[in-house]
Amino acid sequence: MEQQEWAARLGTGIAQEVRRHRRAAGMSAQQLSDACAALGANVPRTVISNIENGRRTNVSVAEVLVIARALGQPPGALVFPAGYVDEVEYLPGKKTDPLVALDWWSGESLPPDARVVLPSDGTGATRSVYPEGMDQAERWAVRIARKHRDIVNRIRAHYRNAWESETLEKTTGEPDNSSAVAREVARQLEYYLYDLREEMARQGLVVPALPPGMKLEKRSDEEFEYDESGEIVARWTRHGTPPF
Repeated sequence: MEQQEWAARLGTGIAQEVRRHRRAAGMSAQQLSDACAALGANVPRTVISNIENGRRTNVSVAEVLVIARALGQPPGALVFPAGYVDEVEYLPGKKTDPLVALDWWSGESLPPDARVVLPSDGTGATRSVYPEGMDQAERWAVRIARKHRDIVNRIRAHYRNAWESETLEKTTGEPDNSSAVAREVARQLEYYLYDLREEMARQGLVVPALPPGMKLEKRSDEEFEYDESGEIVARWTRHGTPPF
């Protein structure tokens, strides 16, 4: 029963946001329906009206996606409307700040209930623990994919900075060592990206295509330590920790 009531409350909240953004956009229910149709999804005017009026509280993920796009809003904003409410009920009986819920929705952070606050030990202090591990989010595929994208962007940015520094040096005739630094940082990041892509493949994840012209190579001076069965138990390199 509680789950059904929570689902209904969640649907009511989505309905309020659909109505809010539709009116702000100056759209009628029919115009919103037409906009959804133009995106390739059939969401009749009567469905939109029933959602907004509370006659229908079960809103599908597909409807949230297409209605949000038609309204020019991110889907998460219809579910957890940060900026319009102080808190949201992200799970039955569990409430939190809408931005915290959105971070969990997008894979940016752990779910709000992942942290357990232990009672005071008599000194007035509390302690937080994470039963599933503080690093559990790092194992999410979305986090790994996002990390891959960010490293690629950083590599490209450093090579761009190196090119700009070299161009400036040629123009002014003054030596500029920043280009060499930028290229070295980019090279270290390329080594790290190579390892990350290897790990993604081992985990069965989709390894994204590299931008045109970007080539990676394995560290040339890695050292390995093996156990009796031949498995790698440690690896290190003279390059040191990647610059992050």
